[in-house]
Amino acid sequence: GLDILEALAAETDGLTLTNLAAKVDRKTSEVFRVVDVLKRRGYVKVDRTSDRLCLTLKIYSLAHTQTRFSRLLRDARPVMEDLARPSGPS
Repeated sequence: GLDILEALAAETDGLTLTNLAAKVDRKTSEVFRVVDVLKRRGYVKVDRTSDRLCLTLKIYSLAHTQTRFSRLLRDARPVMEDLARPSGPS
């Protein structure tokens, strides 16, 4: 599935199912099944005028759900909480 997503990401105008299958070196029937799932999940759409498959913005949204900053906050929180605790009588 990832090779299909990567192939579509590389093509700004999208690809037909046949062209996509050739690009990822898979049978059209195999690619059809994967693309069907990706369409149902909202990651791929079909351009009705050209019959080409294109990525949707859902893939962009997925890529940005975890930013570097949010991971930094998550990882730093326990350390910062330990540092903020009183160490006892001074």
